[in-house]
Amino acid sequence: MRPKANQKDLLSLDAWSFCKTGGHFESKDITLEFPRLAGDDHLLRCAVHSWDVRGRVNAKSECVVTLTGSFSGWFSCVVCEQAVEQKLEFERNLILKTSESEADAYDDESLDEITDVVACAGDVNLRDWLEDEILLACPMFSRHASCEGNTSPELSSYKQRASRDDTAVEQERDVQRPFANLGDLLKGRKQ
Repeated sequence: MRPKANQKDLLSLDAWSFCKTGGHFESKDITLEFPRLAGDDHLLRCAVHSWDVRGRVNAKSECVVTLTGSFSGWFSCVVCEQAVEQKLEFERNLILKTSESEADAYDDESLDEITDVVACAGDVNLRDWLEDEILLACPMFSRHASCEGNTSPELSSYKQRASRDDTAVEQERDVQRPFANLGDLLKGRKQ
């Protein structure tokens, strides 16, 4: 039986030792509060059902922290602006490296869609990492199934403005070439 942990154990944890000893925390062990979830404008309400943090050393002798969990989020529908409930899950493997340069040099081709490489000097806040994964699992835009074919005039107008803005930005990128006419100017001086 594992000793009972507390929230403080996750707020400042030596991730390297956690992985090397096969550390494990889950929502049954510790009740966590997630302050950034409460302050997120996109997320009207959130109920975290479960989470799990495990440390291990993989076959390449790399320290890996695995974060998994499930939660329900209530988001504002982009069409009717009423709350949309979605049940979501997350899973992330974080391969630890001692520096940013080491993490940047990692072969990204060998990673799958749920694995990332992070620089980790030592102590980390696992609650923040869990909160990051919950926020990353949230959809950008939510809508009810009944609103799928409906679009409010405001949303249609917004989409049209966004499309025009994107076109204007592309045109602006084409126009802003500071040395594009330099050749013509130099030819004009020679004549």
